[in-house]
Amino acid sequence: MKEHLKILFIFFVSVAIVYGSFLASEKYPKNPSLTAKASFVKSRYIHPDEKVIRVEIKVLDDTTKDHHDIMEVKFNNQQIPLLKADASGRRARKYYLVKPGTYDLEWKVSKSKSTWPRSKTYEKKITLSEKDKFAYIIIEGENVSVTTS
Repeated sequence: MKEHLKILFIFFVSVAIVYGSFLASEKYPKNPSLTAKASFVKSRYIHPDEKVIRVEIKVLDDTTKDHHDIMEVKFNNQQIPLLKADASGRRARKYYLVKPGTYDLEWKVSKSKSTWPRSKTYEKKITLSEKDKFAYIIIEGENVSVTTS
C-alpha cells in the first residue's frame, strides 16, 4: 500500500510540473511573432507548363580585407535578411523561384570606418533565359559571380 501511495504522489507531482510548464510557456513565449495570428503564406500556384528558375543567393563578407562587410542585399527589390558573419564570413543564403527575365541585384559594402565614403553600393543586372534551370549567385564583398545552367 505504501508503494502505491508513493507512485501516486510522484505521478501527481509530475503532472503538476508539466501543467505548470505549459502555463508558463503560454505566458512567456520565446518567440512573440509565433503567438500572433498566422498570416497567409505568400505563395501562388505555378502551372506545370510555366517555366520557373531556382535562384540561390549566397552572401559572404570579404575576409581578405578589413572593414569590407556587406551591409545590405536586395534581389528584385526584396531585402535579404543578413545574419552576423560566422568564421567563414557567411552572412546569408536565400532561395527564390522566378520566371525567366532580367532581375536587379543590389548590395551595399562598408569600405572604411574613417574615410569618406564609408560605404559603396553595387548593382548588377542578372538575365535568366528560358533554357536556365537554376542560377547560383555568390556575393563576396565587392565581387559577385553568377553561374547558370
